[in-house]
Amino acid sequence: ASYIRLTAAVLAAFGVRAREEADGWFVPGGQVYRSPGRVAAEGDWSAAAFWLAANAAGSAIAVEGLDGRSPQGDRAIVPALEAVRVGDAVIDASDIPDLVPAIAAAAAALPVRTRIVRAGRLRLKECDRLAALARGLSAMGADARETADGLEIAGGALHGARVDGMNDHRVVMALAVAALSAQGETVIDGAEAVEKSYPRFWADFTALGGHAHVEQSGQ
Repeated sequence: ASYIRLTAAVLAAFGVRAREEADGWFVPGGQVYRSPGRVAAEGDWSAAAFWLAANAAGSAIAVEGLDGRSPQGDRAIVPALEAVRVGDAVIDASDIPDLVPAIAAAAAALPVRTRIVRAGRLRLKECDRLAALARGLSAMGADARETADGLEIAGGALHGARVDGMNDHRVVMALAVAALSAQGETVIDGAEAVEKSYPRFWADFTALGGHAHVEQSGQ
């Protein structure tokens, strides 16, 4: 619902009305878009979530340009990560499905137990994200298990491994964040999937002090 409210807020900025109703949304026809003159594009909480997850796991990255009052539902990453750090957190992902990979990466790197619930729709994304995250984080040393609609993760000391990004941009970024806390080298197959939502991810990763290079087939 938060993603739809964000869209409605942008429509309103351009003079178009959309009304939330009990069973959906109503948009009257015959409306005309009008420029408000100047609009500031907000920072993307969904992309920033991975750097915030890295911070929760021990990094020190300054993340700028985010609006704490934004209608973006993914600003919920802040209280979610705070809950994970305390331990024994239960994260309801029903309205923040895109945050699950980042939350899972932080949970795997910390010596805590985390349950992510109401995330069944993640099985219908670019891949089955619940299965992909459980498999990848387990390969790196976390105790990460699928449930019917979520994940149960007991984190701690991670180690490098060869993992599959499953051609899913958010899975790749989650595994990259987990790799920052892992001892040894991690190889992520399909790492180019970040092109879908964050083409500069690897450039930013290395600019922030991470070490990453392309491994060609056969090398």
